[in-house]
Amino acid sequence: MTLRTFISTMRTSGIAIALMAVGFTLAMVVPTALAIGAVFVAGGAVFGTLCTRGRDWRSLARHLILALGAFGYPLFLGGVVLPWAAFAAHAMLLAVGWHAPEERRARIAIAQACAAALAVGLSAAATQFFFPAAWRWVAGAAVASYLLLLVATIPSAIIHRLPAPAIGAIVLALSEGLVILHRLPTHWVVNGAVLTFAFAAFLERERIPRAMFASLLLGTLLLGSLSAS
Repeated sequence: MTLRTFISTMRTSGIAIALMAVGFTLAMVVPTALAIGAVFVAGGAVFGTLCTRGRDWRSLARHLILALGAFGYPLFLGGVVLPWAAFAAHAMLLAVGWHAPEERRARIAIAQACAAALAVGLSAAATQFFFPAAWRWVAGAAVASYLLLLVATIPSAIIHRLPAPAIGAIVLALSEGLVILHRLPTHWVVNGAVLTFAFAAFLERERIPRAMFASLLLGTLLLGSLSAS
């Protein structure tokens, strides 16, 4: 990579992150302007993704969910420091994904999907708390986001392996059943954690990490079941 190319790449990333920061700041300062802030954040994520060499619809979908998921933290956590820390983490994951070498993109995609899954869970928790009557729509939107993340994250080299999509569907059914049966907002956090561990467990190729994440997955499901009963 030449110096001119490097400077151009950094400039593009800076513009994209700046757009996202403006949108997030607008939503934090003026909550009624959440829609406008979301447009800025989505625009920054799309701009940054389209300016990379490895762009495709899967990375675009994953980056959009990851970027917009940052809005769930102010609603769920409140305050100022923690939401901005979450936004910085999401922005860092996006920037790393934009410039990662080819051999590392699959693992970075998994990390992005894990963060996006947790953000979807927190966003759904906050939305369900403030608008309890719309819990069915919230559940549908969350499941659709989870499924899109699964499709956009599983590397094409292992897409033929049945266990990953099959177990992913089972995890969705189990975690979603907790919410539909009990309708408790805290279980959306369980959903986010479940999806996080599911991504990590079933996309890992080595036995020890897969066993570790699978154990965490089962423990999280058990904790959610016990707290729901």
